Amino acid sequence: MATDGTPNPTWLQGVGTSLKTQTATWLVAFLIGILGLFSGRITESVKFALNRADLRTKQYEELATEISQYIFSAELTTEFIENNWTTMATLTELVTEYNTSITTLRQKEFV
Repeated sequence: MATDGTPNPTWLQGVGTSLKTQTATWLVAFLIGILGLFSGRITESVKFALNRADLRTKQYEELATEISQYIFSAELTTEFIENNWTTMATLTELVTEYNTSITTLRQKEFV
């Protein structure tokens, strides 16, 4: 206390600084504890998201390959019909290949 009876401002500043430091320390410790508690859950969530992204990429690649096969079969069939190369043997083979490609696409229609 000062000589006139008022509290010493340096003493109050020291208490304020100490409270701030202790509060910050406890807050950091609390956050580290919470992160430690949920670290397994956070890690699993990140793993799941990465696996979904990999799976999605794989599915797009498969779909692109199947669409390419379908387009090739359709174009080849169109070319054979336009050029009148339509024997029973060639048409049977072309239609079978076309049906296989469209069936493969349709099986994954709702996936």
